[in-house]
Amino acid sequence: MPDEFISDLDKRVYRLGLSESVVLREAGLASRYFADIRAGRRPLTRKTYERMCAAISDLQKAKAINDRYAASRAQAAVAGKSLARHDPITAQYRLLLWLVCTIADVPPGPVMAADPAKRATADSEWMQAAHLRRIAIYIANAHLNIKQADLARAAGLSRAAVCGMLKDMEDLRGDAQVQTMIGAVEEVFL
Repeated sequence: MPDEFISDLDKRVYRLGLSESVVLREAGLASRYFADIRAGRRPLTRKTYERMCAAISDLQKAKAINDRYAASRAQAAVAGKSLARHDPITAQYRLLLWLVCTIADVPPGPVMAADPAKRATADSEWMQAAHLRRIAIYIANAHLNIKQADLARAAGLSRAAVCGMLKDMEDLRGDAQVQTMIGAVEEVFL
């Protein structure tokens, strides 16, 4: 194939803003394949050209989707909203957390806004929010049968952290406050 096809591929890869190796990997070609074509060690066949064009097209689509998603996340961050709230499991978890906060006579806003990954153990408000989160996660898992992995995603925690919280809650299950909350949630949900 003529050299203009090689320069066309070069321009398209450059405009995409990705490295050549990413495009070659997407096309299913070796990482030095295009360099060998440029050096004249391999011919540029129609099949290779079409594979590269298809890979570039796929990467452009993926980049456009990523850009739209990043823009909507940025817009949601400015507005103070999370895109994850549209997930049904997340909605159930947040509703349950709101209910637990209401039963404990704690304003739900700061508890829902507290970052669970922060680990601010010296902050009493954060510790209270963490305790209420633990209770909500326990009730969601034990009584609403929501999987630990789904709860981890909904709460913004790791699966190991959720597993640890559930183990801690098994020890606190006899606590009067926890029993009151479980009873109130059972009245609402079950």
